[in-house]
Amino acid sequence: MNLKGYLKKTVLYHPLRWVYHLPRRVYFALHYRMVESCHRFSAAWSCRRGVTDEKREPELIVSLTTIPERIDTIHLCLDSLLRQSLKPDRIILWLSESNEPGRPMISAGQLPAALTRLVERGLEIHWCKDTRSFRKIIPTLRAYPQALIVTADDDIFYPRHWLRLLYEAYQNEPHFMHCHRAHLIKYDHNGVILPYRQWDFLAPGHQGSSLDLFPTSGGGVLYAPGHLHPEVLNEKVFLELCPKADDVWLKAMSLMAHVPCKKVSSNTIKYTEIKISNNLCLCTENVDQGGNDQQTKAVGQKYGIYAGIDKGQKDSTKKEPGEFQANEGSSLYLTQTNNSLI
Repeated sequence: MNLKGYLKKTVLYHPLRWVYHLPRRVYFALHYRMVESCHRFSAAWSCRRGVTDEKREPELIVSLTTIPERIDTIHLCLDSLLRQSLKPDRIILWLSESNEPGRPMISAGQLPAALTRLVERGLEIHWCKDTRSFRKIIPTLRAYPQALIVTADDDIFYPRHWLRLLYEAYQNEPHFMHCHRAHLIKYDHNGVILPYRQWDFLAPGHQGSSLDLFPTSGGGVLYAPGHLHPEVLNEKVFLELCPKADDVWLKAMSLMAHVPCKKVSSNTIKYTEIKISNNLCLCTENVDQGGNDQQTKAVGQKYGIYAGIDKGQKDSTKKEPGEFQANEGSSLYLTQTNNSLI
């Protein structure tokens, strides 16, 4: 019997376990307090511009949205985006007016001062129709179709070099869709896609490129022109098929454009999430209750994607100019042509 097994049989196990984890808990609590205090102070007092004055071609845009429950803390996330070592051309926050009973109100005339102050540092606040989480990218795609668009969430402190790593990865390999965080899609022996919870979360040790990598937009994904099929803007369809899973829709659109995904590193950045009281999250519904599986199935049936092939099968077709193909052994392929879109 090993030491751990022996200790489990003694009355000392639980006290010792508590003592072992106490220093870690204290460290992470202090680390979070330090990070939050730093960004709270910076958001309140810093005057440093967070966007570049010398515009790139194409423009590099960070795009995100928020919900009423996070409107009072979004400035902390935005401060981390405004303090990047590589300044973007624009940082755009998309909002929709909201006055639902029991939820904080969002209106153009009553935004928190901590948020509006960041406009002086380069933040752009735009208003659009409420399309839920799709607001983080769809309005930007429509307004700036030739730009490089990087998605972000509203409840994360982003590390200082977060944007630089994405942009440099794109410059080195512009034909891939680059991200910081992705899961590896898994299949059964028949090539049928497994439930979302059985995928390899964060794809440990797997950098890509691969069509089997499923990027999560909150971790940061850089979309260049041509990385997403034009069908991505079909609002009627995405609100019908996957209204609460923008990542599912965006992955499908990249598959239809034949663009593989690649992580910036085989390791995944550990993000510090902003602590928000009464926070609403789609994770419970999409992951724990199988929402992602239902929406992935709906999109897959609509466009003929996520169909499986044998892992050993090789694609012998030749690559056309400007067209991307799967890596050898990939399990994802298109079974319909673009002309079959409805």
